[in-house]
Parts: sequence; structure tokens; C-alpha cells
Amino acid sequence: MINIDSNELLNKYLDRERLALYLDEVQQANQRFNLVSRNATLADLELLTAESLIPIEQGWIDEKSGPLLDIGSGWGIPAVPMLLAGLDIKITMVERSQKKADFLLLLLHRLGLKAEIVSNDLQAFKSPSKYATITMRGVAVDNKLIRKLKQLSELDTGIIYFGDKFSGDLLNQSQAIEYSIDNLPVRKLIKYHIV
Repeated sequence: MINIDSNELLNKYLDRERLALYLDEVQQANQRFNLVSRNATLADLELLTAESLIPIEQGWIDEKSGPLLDIGSGWGIPAVPMLLAGLDIKITMVERSQKKADFLLLLLHRLGLKAEIVSNDLQAFKSPSKYATITMRGVAVDNKLIRKLKQLSELDTGIIYFGDKFSGDLLNQSQAIEYSIDNLPVRKLIKYHIV
């Protein structure tokens, strides 16, 4: 298990002014519609932003990891923090909620970041591109989803998964990091290769 200090991670990878702008945009939009839990504090948002940087810190994602597909992007976690960290790869964010997708478009514009935003359900999503890396947070992963992801993947695509809703037989074939961030209970980051 590794111990992570969210402030150290944020200071290492992100400009604090741009981080403040990002989180301010999230908080303002969250007051109008539910981007993230309405009870989420600024400290909660900073922690989730810092968690998004762990794959970079662990060497699981770098400049050679693209193109990257982020599924269920919501308020931009983990893709926007990766872009803010200067990750120079093509990123496509898939978000089925039109309101959240519209927010992401506006957010990227205000932050001066480039990524493709797709407002669609993943099962209906068709892409001319194949992806080398796929990121997901809190999405239930099972064999049906893996079959869909194979259609969108290059050979040996890596899935970076934040959470514990990863199917048992798939989990046995993956690499996992257990970590504690800011002394909170242990969490998991999983890397699975589609072959």
C-alpha cells in the first residue's frame, strides 16, 4: 500500500491558479445542477483531483499513452486534471448527460484545454479512432463492458480504473495499487490490459 498526500501531488503537477479556476467552475455549475454531490466541499474536490494524478505519478499514463478515452467524465475527473498537468495526448471524454457534456465543453474553453467531448451512451458510441488507454471511475466493469471496449481499443489497451466495481474474474487478470490518500481508508487503482 502507498500513502499519498493530496497537497504534495497537486503542487507537483498543477498550477494552483488554474486548479482554483477549475474547481470554482465546478462549484458554480454544481449549484445549478448536480455535477458531483451537492455536499462536496472544496477539500473533497481537491482530493478527487489529486487522485486523478496518481496514474501519472505511478507511470501508468504518460505522453505515449494516447489516444485516451475517458468514460463517464462527469465534471472532468480524471481527464481534466491530467490535461491541467500538461499531459500532451489526445483525449476523448464520453459523458451521456447532455448537461454535463455541455459543462465540459465550456470548462475546456475557459481553461484553454483541448479534448473531444462526446455526449452519448457508451454502448451507442462509435469512434473512427482506436484508443491506447481508457480511464473510468465508478463505472461497473463486467464482461459486457469489456467486449464493448475491445471494439474501441488498440491491441493491448490499458484500462485505468478508479474504484472497486471491477468484475471478479477480470480483477484476477489485473494489476492493482492500494493506496491511502490523506490518511483516508484504503482505495484501489486498477490497471487491466485488453488483449
